[in-house]
Amino acid sequence: MYPGNVGNAGFRPGGRPTFLSGKGGKTIHAPSGEIGWDGRQRKSGPTRCAQTGSAKDQERPTRGPNGRRWIVGQGSESFKPMTSQKDNEKELAENMNKFFRKASMTTLLRGIMVLMAVSGLVGCSDSYSWHQKLTLEVQTPEGVVSGGSVVEVRWATGSDVEYLPGATNAGSQVRGEATVVEVVPGRYLFALLEGAQSLAQKIFPETKKHGVKVFGPILQATRKTATVPRTQYPMLVTFSDITDPKTVQQVDPENLAATFGPGVLLKRITLEITDEPMTEGKIQPVLKWLDSLGGKGLDGSSISSIDAENRLANILDRSFFKTGN
Repeated sequence: MYPGNVGNAGFRPGGRPTFLSGKGGKTIHAPSGEIGWDGRQRKSGPTRCAQTGSAKDQERPTRGPNGRRWIVGQGSESFKPMTSQKDNEKELAENMNKFFRKASMTTLLRGIMVLMAVSGLVGCSDSYSWHQKLTLEVQTPEGVVSGGSVVEVRWATGSDVEYLPGATNAGSQVRGEATVVEVVPGRYLFALLEGAQSLAQKIFPETKKHGVKVFGPILQATRKTATVPRTQYPMLVTFSDITDPKTVQQVDPENLAATFGPGVLLKRITLEITDEPMTEGKIQPVLKWLDSLGGKGLDGSSISSIDAENRLANILDRSFFKTGN
């Protein structure tokens, strides 16, 4: 979520890349020689393995107390004598086996995560879905106004990864529209979709602090309503000019009057697990420009940048207001 800090984008429903500016580049150096199995330094020119940092710091020969040459590498845990070619080859084989075992597990885990991301949760062994309705109630000088939106939440999980105790491959999807309410004529308040996939799990007592294999079946079967605590509020925004996406501004839930005028305050936000159909067609008539954004931010940029002039408009895109259609 965005608890008053738009400088940290965090997780976003959208898929635009984030550009992080930095100073300086990484210099790659290759050692200027190599150490033979007998401990002698060979001046054969650069080796094939480039390493980060100075070659002098990365690997250099020195002598141990017994006069034999040792290899001192940056970050080495100990000095290792180079005794014979046979011992060296044995040690090399053991190290390579360890490396490839570790690399294989890392590659496998990354592959599983990527596969789940691009497959859209297809092929997972367990899946759960439910409809949830987020409602905003706002007190105005003319009375209470409210607006609600029903979205579909889907969670899916595969089998546990045995070599990572307790780890489970899980992913989620949200389909629907952000909640919108017309607070005063021509001025709208939006509760964004960011964080909607885990909101129910966080506010119902029986699902707190549990994984998807516990909260999934519960939320899929339950039909209940709860008041959303202040700590779990979705991000609230409005537009000073509803026809211009660049005029988006964050709204303080504790001080709606600062944005909408005297006498306006947020009464409560509720979340209901419901059988109502998914809400469609409420956002587009209000934000007529929404579908024209494509994959760009509200500021028209294709890249989310920490250096953007209007950080909020740069972070937000169509998927914060509407997904799945």
